[in-house]
Amino acid sequence: KHQGRLEEALGRAQEARIRLHRADDQDQRAAIEVTLGRLALDLGQPEAAEAHAEEAERLAAEAGARPFSAKALVLRGTIEQERGQRTRARVCFEQALALHRAMGDRYQEALTLSLSTGLYLETDRPVEAGALAARAIELCSAHGYTALWGLLLGLRGAVEASRGDVEAALASFGSAETAVAGADAALRAAVDLHRGALDLALARRHAAGGDVEREARQREAAHARLARIDRSVVRASQECRVAERVLRGALSAVEPSATARARELAVTEDGRVFRTPEGRTVRLARHRAIPRVLKKLLDHRRGAPGDPLSFDALLECGWPGE
Repeated sequence: KHQGRLEEALGRAQEARIRLHRADDQDQRAAIEVTLGRLALDLGQPEAAEAHAEEAERLAAEAGARPFSAKALVLRGTIEQERGQRTRARVCFEQALALHRAMGDRYQEALTLSLSTGLYLETDRPVEAGALAARAIELCSAHGYTALWGLLLGLRGAVEASRGDVEAALASFGSAETAVAGADAALRAAVDLHRGALDLALARRHAAGGDVEREARQREAAHARLARIDRSVVRASQECRVAERVLRGALSAVEPSATARARELAVTEDGRVFRTPEGRTVRLARHRAIPRVLKKLLDHRRGAPGDPLSFDALLECGWPGE
């Protein structure tokens, strides 16, 4: 699974399920149903994941196995979150947390708190997200959960950046990246995506100072994080999927400095560079026809705003004589 070989992992888990059924081990049968549910969700099969969650809940209840009841609740919460049913997801996570605390399972408590933090970030509720992250970071520090601690520092950094506390966010991300340096690719990717919130916070700071070019560069940095991510890693990681949705949501939100140009395309005089309404800069230095067409459209707009340019005029401009 951590190598992105989800189909192979699913096949192995199904073999284990058959063997455990023969052995009639209720606890481990519940555990393998949770594993199968997580894999089904990673493979984009929420209905199958839900069926596994229901079976895990049933088996855990029959065996009186509270640890697996809690894990089944976490699975159900992640399914609801992927479906966009965030209130239902929150309820599942809260029920699971109550069980983890009652059993004294600090690692699972910290893990579920990290999922809840991501959920609140996704719903743009940074105050609640920050409080949950603080509790989870405290648990990880006390018990030495280094990799999870790194992810939570990344979540805290995203919260701080969303509040505009750039200096605190820089410190959090610096510590987070150190903590996850030796962890698996999914945790490193999740922290990198969360750092996109810092890019956007810096963009807002530059915009407030009137530095449009540096604002655009920071926006580009956030977009670049999405562009370079390994899709196989995102596919196999709930943490990465949440981080990606949070960053995409932040990028799609209209920021005060971008409101005035929300429907405008900024183009240089020669048509070789333009900036999209989202703030992305596109350079056309290696192209010949596209800059000519763009300049023609720009000149035509100045002379006759709102009037279309004919198809023949576009062809003659971009590909003269062809």
